[in-house]
This record gives sequence, C-alpha cells and structure tokens, in this order.
Amino acid sequence: MRDGAPRAWALIYRKELKDTLRDRRTLTTMLLVPMVLYPLALVFGSEALLPKDEPLVVRVAAIPPLPSEVAAALQTQNFSYRGVFPDGEERAQAEQLLVRHDVVLASTATGAQAWAGLGTLALRLYFDESRPRAYAQKDRVEEVLRAVAEANTVRRLAAHGLPTSAITPMTLRAHSVAKKERSGNRMLGLILPTLVLTFIAISCFYPAVDLTAGEKERKTLATLLSAPVPIRDIVFGKYLAVLTVGSLAGLLNVTVLGATVYRLMLSSPKGDGLAFELSPLLVIGLLLGVVAIAAPVAALMLGAASLARSFRDASTLLTPVLLLVLLPLGLTMSPDTRLNFQWAAVPLAGAALLLRALLHEEATLSQLVLVMASAAAVTALLLFVVARIFADERALFSTEGRRADLRSVLFSPPSLSPATAAALAGTIFVVHYYAGALSTWWPAVIAVPVTQVLAQVVPAGILARWLRHRIEPRLFLGLGLPSWRGWMAGLFLGAGAWLGLSLPAAWLADFLFGDLSAVARDLSAELGLSELGPVAMVLAFALTPAICEELAFRGAIYGLLIGRTTVRSAVVLQALAFGAMHGSVHRFLPTALLGLALGTLRAKTGSVWPGILVHALTNATLLLLDRAYGESGLFGSPTPVALLGLLGVGWAFVLLRGTPLNNSSHQSDRPGVTPTESPRGNAG
Repeated sequence: MRDGAPRAWALIYRKELKDTLRDRRTLTTMLLVPMVLYPLALVFGSEALLPKDEPLVVRVAAIPPLPSEVAAALQTQNFSYRGVFPDGEERAQAEQLLVRHDVVLASTATGAQAWAGLGTLALRLYFDESRPRAYAQKDRVEEVLRAVAEANTVRRLAAHGLPTSAITPMTLRAHSVAKKERSGNRMLGLILPTLVLTFIAISCFYPAVDLTAGEKERKTLATLLSAPVPIRDIVFGKYLAVLTVGSLAGLLNVTVLGATVYRLMLSSPKGDGLAFELSPLLVIGLLLGVVAIAAPVAALMLGAASLARSFRDASTLLTPVLLLVLLPLGLTMSPDTRLNFQWAAVPLAGAALLLRALLHEEATLSQLVLVMASAAAVTALLLFVVARIFADERALFSTEGRRADLRSVLFSPPSLSPATAAALAGTIFVVHYYAGALSTWWPAVIAVPVTQVLAQVVPAGILARWLRHRIEPRLFLGLGLPSWRGWMAGLFLGAGAWLGLSLPAAWLADFLFGDLSAVARDLSAELGLSELGPVAMVLAFALTPAICEELAFRGAIYGLLIGRTTVRSAVVLQALAFGAMHGSVHRFLPTALLGLALGTLRAKTGSVWPGILVHALTNATLLLLDRAYGESGLFGSPTPVALLGLLGVGWAFVLLRGTPLNNSSHQSDRPGVTPTESPRGNAG
C-alpha cells in the first residue's frame, strides 16, 4: 500500500457504514421512529395517569356500625358508608359485603365504648387485593381513620388537661442538602444505564446481522474475502461499522428520550420539575461509559451473527445473545449494588454501574480506567474469535442446514459441533439445577450423587448411544485405558492440583469478589459435611462427582467440540463450560482452571480415567482439609505452600512432555477427514 493511502480496514469501514446508512429503514429506525414514539408514549401515558376531576367513591361497610365520629368521617362526598350488624362468621360476612363494597371494617361489640373512653378501638380491614384499585381504596380509608384517631387523641388529652406534646417526646424531620440539579441526576442515574444498555444492544443487533448473514444471502461476502485484504482488516472494518451504527443509535435514542422528558418538565403546571446538572467532565465520563458498553456488545453481536447461515438463522441465534447482554440490568436496578473494584473488572456490568456512579458522584478515576481496560480486553478477545470464524470457510459459508420433516429434525442424530456441545452443556445445567430440588427431600449424601448421575451421566450416555452410527461411543467418551505415563501424570496432577491450581485461583476470586470463606462455609453446611464420616463424604462428594463430571465434560462435550474445532479450542471451551456449570462467580475461576488442566490431560492421554483420578483426589483434598482445619485451612492468605502443588502439576506435564495434543477420541463424521486429522491442520 502506497504512502498516504488509507488502510484496508478503513476502506471497508467506510464502505460498510455508507451501505448501512444508505438504507432508509435504518435512518427511519434510528431517528424518526424514536422522535415520534417517545413523545407520543409519554404524553398519552402521562394523561392516562393524571387524576380525574371526579374521583371514584369508596364504598365502606362496617360490622357492627362504627362510632358516630368515625362514621361521620367516612360519610363525605368521596365515601359511601354503611353499617351492618353481625350475622354469622365475620370473614364470611366480609366476603359477602365485598361483592358490593370496596372495604369492610370489622370491630368488636365493645368497640364503641372503648372509643368513647380510654380504650382502643381494634379494627380489622378486609379488602380484595385481586381488584386493580383495591390498594388505593384501602389507603384512602386508612388515611381517614388515622385523621379521626388523631382527633380523638387530642380530645382525650384535653379532657385530662394534658397538651398534645405529652405523647410526643420527640419529633424528627429529614432535610436533604442536595441541590435540585443533583436530585435530577440521581433519578437519571437509575434509568440511564438501562436505556443505554437496551438501546445499544438492539441497535447493534441488525447491523451485525446485515453485515454477515445478510452478505451471505446477497453473495457479496465471498467477493470481499477473495480480495487481497487481510482477514483482520475485514473484521475490524465491519466491527467499526457495527460499533458506529450501534453507538450512534443508542446515543440518539437516549438523547431523544431525554429531550422528550425535559420538554414535559418545562410544560409541568407546577413548574417544579427535576433539573439536571451536566458538567463537561461528567459528559466525557458518560460518553466513555457508553463506549465501554458498545465496544464489547458490537463485537459479541458480530461474532454471533457471523455463525449464522442466513438472515433468518441470525435472528434466532442472536436472541439468546441479546438476553445475555441485558443480564446486567438486574444490577443497575438494585440501589444496593455499588460500583467497586470487583464490579469494575466485569465487562458490561461494570460499565452500566459506572454510568450510575458518575451521575451519583460516586465514581473514581481508577474505577473509570478499570472499566475501560476491562471493556478493551474483552473486546480484543471477542474480535480475535471473530477473526478465527472469518478464517474458517466451513463456518462462514455453511449452508442453511437441514430443514426436513419434524420427525427427522427431532430424531436424527446431531452433528459433532460446538452447537451440539453447547446444547448438551445447557441440558446438563438445567437438569442439574432442577434436580437440585432433591436435596430438599433427601439428605445431601444421597441427593448429590443422584443429581450428578441424572444431570451428567444420563445425557452423556444418551448422546453417545444416539451417535453410535457415526462414532465409537467408547472412544467418544474417552473410556479407553491410558498408558502408564497417563496414570502417573494423573497421580502427580491430582496430588498438586488443589494447592497449585485451585487454591491460587480461589485467592484471586476472593480478591475480586470477596467473602469466599463464607461461600465455602455455607456449602459445607448445606452438604452436612460435619455429620458424615470420611468414607461416606469422599464417596458422595469426591468420587461420584469426579466420575460424572469427567464423563460429561472431558468425555461428551470435549468429544463434540473436537468434531469442528482445534484441540486447543476444545480444551478451553469445555473448561469454560465446566466453570459456568457450577453456577457461582466465586467458584468459576478455580473450577475453570482445573477444567483446563483436566482437558489438557484428556487431550494428551485420549482417556478420561486420569482426569477422574485427578478430580477425585482434588475433591477429597478439599473435603479432608475442610474437615481437619475448617475454612482457614482452605482459603487463608496466599503462602509459598502453593509452590508444592505447582511442583506436582509440573511433574505431571513433564511426564507427558512430547505427547502431542490429538483429536483421535472418535471417528469424524465428515467425509475425507481421518480420525487423527485436525479440521484446521495440525492441532499440536
């Protein structure tokens, strides 16, 4: 490329951006639709919520009739009062009266005497909460009754010559020192993260689909990839186009909505609406927060859409991705969740919390930097994955796929692919989650093994049986016996995995998320470890999970992944799935790191048996240390003792030195590919 000429990615970026913005539907969706819909929705919504000139009359019945003062207070223009005498069981009579009344008040026969003297009129209020206005009507009655009670209190005190202050030893009034502008910023901080995250996710959705699956259907993607341009430039150019369109659409949506709200505030008849204070530094911080959200979302959407085989396929595929992106909304809606060092390191969640913290004047410069660094790191990782997808012709130019009759779709064996592996991992998680209810009926020493078998062994076995015409189930699950080196490597790795791998990862998790000891203490109490003998404890919580989880993850899921990916990718992906399956942010790092070591062991030995040995020894070490030393022996401060574990881990892989990674665990279902041939060449 000659000096001064634009780089390839810049040309692709300009081309894709122009093509996207030339579409009138895109411009209409980005600009005109929100500018029309938001004012209409807010105007009509606000009018519907305005109080009517003639409020509904609240119909009140009393069993028996109330004292005259109380009844008089309920006989105003907004209330209709009726007193009835008891005739049968109180609740049944109240239910009958509620057919024609909104509220029923019940008291004892001596209630009137108590009201007139110094006693207490005990009222029971019945209402039907299934009616839409029931709570509002109940509140109006309670307000009237409180006012009457206060008037009676004043009368009683006056009769005894006492001032009202005699029963008011203290008064307390709260005064906010916040400026009016800060009140508006605080309200904006509660809704802005939700709006930004939602609008950016939706706005990145369609450009990503159009620039990948749309180009596949238009047959223009093949022409672009045949040009003498590096894959990374193509990916980066498309990514910048999605990022630009998504960010602009998100910002425009938020701006239009803000302007609409501001316009309504100006027309408020009271003239005392909330005001907002936006300094230049605050605006810059908010823009950086928006970029920290848009950058990874655009990369994630582009990667997911590039796997789609058509525009229709992309719409189906991106729906769960959209739901995944919107998960942090639960954090931003909780006022108790604050931006701290740990949350700032979590992509998307940290950026969403940053927007709120900036508006609440709670964010620091170090948190802002960490949020941006986290977003940059995960974006770079996602773009690397997207580039790998674009480099794989089978993934990028796959056909629409089988859309046969329903019987074939439901009962034909699935393919050996990451999609099937993801479906199996999802099935394992769902069955494990719901089968966990067994622990409420059975002791944990029985419920846990049964759950492990139902959630992991049964699905893995059914899948292996289902695929028996394509693969050898024994090899697919890695049930072949390893060499003596594999057994010895498993022994050394099992002896050192807890100290050398899981414990350092647990220290890191405790540093990032905190209170790991409390999590371990709760888990120990849930399993009832203190009430079990060592043998029963090890069999139920060490050996059984080791067998079940290895057959599922290093067996079936790993076997599915190497049908379409490199061995290294299969090892990493199954480790991530293994960590996520445990359903705890505190346990993810230790379990994922252990899964990485176990996956490498499976790849080098071709068998799950060494992994079962490692897994059982690691679990047993954890359980026995907990029994001997408690949580302080498990998650104490980092010490050099972890080096002893690393020594065992190192010896394990020294024994396997020179043993290449291979994907010979099953026969490939693709014609022309031998069992030991990698889909992308040499996987070692």
